[in-house]
Amino acid sequence: MTLESNERDRLLEEVLDIPFGIKARPSRGDESEKTPEELIHIARERLAKLTNLPISGVIGLCKTEEGRTVSFEVSETSSTTGEHILRVYDVYLDDYGDFLDFKRR
Repeated sequence: MTLESNERDRLLEEVLDIPFGIKARPSRGDESEKTPEELIHIARERLAKLTNLPISGVIGLCKTEEGRTVSFEVSETSSTTGEHILRVYDVYLDDYGDFLDFKRR
């Protein structure tokens, strides 16, 4: 018996609690989700490498549909006045610590 694509997606949604149209994530074997401390460490290292800016501290960690968002306070130097400005950067990771994206607020 072969299932049409829509029927297969509907069954996945029912059995695996996956929203309709979204495919299941490939198995990661024995790898488990990272702890909050591990996620913060991974996000800090990645942000430091990408921006080459001094990170003042962690100001937030929240769970999202895609994984986790870690927010950092970062010190930047204004190109016009030379003053130090504190900015907030968000780093987006999946639950396993894989980097997804980052942005400055």
